[in-house]
Amino acid sequence: MGDLAAFLTSPSGTEVNLWTQRCGSSKGFNLTLDDSSPIPLGCPLNGGRIFRPENPLAAFKGESVKGPWKIRIEDRVPGNGGRLLEFNLEFCSKINVVNPQMIKNDLLTVPAKSSTKIASDKLEARMDGTASAGLRYILVSTVGKGVLLLNNEVLRAGAGFTQADINSGLLSYLHTGAGSETDRFTFIVVNNEAGWTGIHTFNIEVGESEVSSVSDTQYLDQLWQLYPNPSTGLLNVTSLHDSQGTFTLQISDVNGRILLNQSFRDKNITLDASGWLEGLYFVKIAEGNQQVVKKWIKH
Repeated sequence: MGDLAAFLTSPSGTEVNLWTQRCGSSKGFNLTLDDSSPIPLGCPLNGGRIFRPENPLAAFKGESVKGPWKIRIEDRVPGNGGRLLEFNLEFCSKINVVNPQMIKNDLLTVPAKSSTKIASDKLEARMDGTASAGLRYILVSTVGKGVLLLNNEVLRAGAGFTQADINSGLLSYLHTGAGSETDRFTFIVVNNEAGWTGIHTFNIEVGESEVSSVSDTQYLDQLWQLYPNPSTGLLNVTSLHDSQGTFTLQISDVNGRILLNQSFRDKNITLDASGWLEGLYFVKIAEGNQQVVKKWIKH
């Protein structure tokens, strides 16, 4: 150790001499250097203790931490050799975290057995200087009497969406329960600067059904999910509603050729389409006196 001098260089080129030829004939070093340590640099240097360096690391204050940091070890006496196994840097900073603010978190009233968009007049967060795409909602718990959909994809606890998604009409609630009841989900809102809102609850009140024949078809379209889409072989057909009874599944290609026409009782089925030609297919799902046609692509 008495042969060595150590230097740390920042990406900006500032160099600090950490120590020079300390501790005589002792071998190896294992230490931490911190300006705030009450212990001045002393021997031995291989006990894992925290010392103040010979010259303060405060010389790096105000510089960017981005870029390559270099440690240089000089052996100033010919003879013995060695190698540096590892070094790590820890950067400490005081920051002021600005949290997003909830502007709207109002009760959503929906008809039973229907799909309703959750718009910004019901749910909105803002933060000065942050675009709506930078405000992200994280689901702590999801709804229990229906499903949350983002662009017709089911959201589960831990999933997220942005204020921009809400503003664009991509977030919706699909009721799959038994009639008039209440539902809710809990969430936090975070930004890109580590700010967050704490946990909030969004309440939903489900009233009597007012479903028309047009919205009935839209409801059925969201109720049935095809995935993956596109797919290279497997096709999963799933209903978000666990109602009793059978449904009929008919799949045809663009030429009108029917590849499958079958009734099922299980509302979650998997089909092996690996032998089908690549292209677009039409999936018709009929349940009672209602039916919907969805598109599925085989790659």
